[in-house]
Amino acid sequence: MKHNSISTVVALVLGVASCGFAQQPKEMSHSGNWAGKTGSLTIHAPFRAGDTVLPAGNYEVRRVSQPDRTFVEFTRVIEIPNPAYNFRRPPQATLIYAREKVAEVSCTRTPLPAKAKKTEAEISNQSASLTRLEIKGDNEAQLF
Repeated sequence: MKHNSISTVVALVLGVASCGFAQQPKEMSHSGNWAGKTGSLTIHAPFRAGDTVLPAGNYEVRRVSQPDRTFVEFTRVIEIPNPAYNFRRPPQATLIYAREKVAEVSCTRTPLPAKAKKTEAEISNQSASLTRLEIKGDNEAQLF
């Protein structure tokens, strides 16, 4: 009898624990933000993203959804020569990467017919403003 009651308690605890994990999506952070896919993007000329003018460069872009708004985070990625690199003693990395979050830009989402095959930004020729962003593997595009 004692063995059956222990088995029942263990099964009940595991069942309750698995329900708690099942309710939270994989990409939800502890703050309640839902983070979508992250992509890499190289922009060759300065551009406007919302109210921020960003210089040409390499960026990581990530869509974040909160209960009251959706936005895209722009993180600038800068390659820096590794001061510890010694060509006589590889395999040290020749470059290190510095990351700096430079903008959060509000957006709306629109469904895509299929998942994006690559990360692409659409920038208006007239105003140099970001108008649309597709992130590789995402099934929605971001409109600005």
